[in-house]
Amino acid sequence: MFSSDEKIAELTHLVREVREYVDLRLELARYDLTAKAIQLLSALCLGVIVLMVVAVAFLFLSFSLVQALHEWLHSESAAYLIVGGAYLVIAAMVYLLRRRLIYQPMARFIGHLFLKKDNQPTASGNAETTNDWRE
Repeated sequence: MFSSDEKIAELTHLVREVREYVDLRLELARYDLTAKAIQLLSALCLGVIVLMVVAVAFLFLSFSLVQALHEWLHSESAAYLIVGGAYLVIAAMVYLLRRRLIYQPMARFIGHLFLKKDNQPTASGNAETTNDWRE
């Protein structure tokens, strides 16, 4: 059997190994959280940039539509009212469908980003190694 000193040395070694394992797991968790935060922030920045480009495009398209309606109706104020009314209808539709259009995709993206484990098998049976949120 082991002597008391050997048991203490073995226990000390075991405690040191467990502590090193826990430290490595914490460091891995920090790296994983950092990678996921970077992915979330890059998706947010991309969304803001796309939103700005789309807003500018809608601005120019709106003025083009107003000009076309002005030529057709011979009334600039009626053309602006029609375009403004169309945007109010679109805004109401987006508000009514906000759960399906905004909330659910965001919740799915964030849940997939933070809750999916790496190398988890997908529906096709293949293990994924990337964190591709566009699935």
